[in-house]
Amino acid sequence: MHTHDPDYRPRFVRQGELPSLLSVKDFAKLMQVSTRTIWRLLSSRKLPQPIRVGGSVRWRRDDVEAWLLADCPEQS
Repeated sequence: MHTHDPDYRPRFVRQGELPSLLSVKDFAKLMQVSTRTIWRLLSSRKLPQPIRVGGSVRWRRDDVEAWLLADCPEQS
């Protein structure tokens, strides 16, 4: 878990390990879950909505960071 310090950035964000668009594999690695779990969470509206790039599904890193810093709220 993280603190509520406004300057807090998770380790992976500070070190620049993530691309600006995350694949399902990137997101799963970040969350330390399987890709199947990511798909289940997405269908349950528990993750930020991804975008489509060509035939691929990607999440904007900024959206994911904001979601994590907001304590992972469910999406409406």
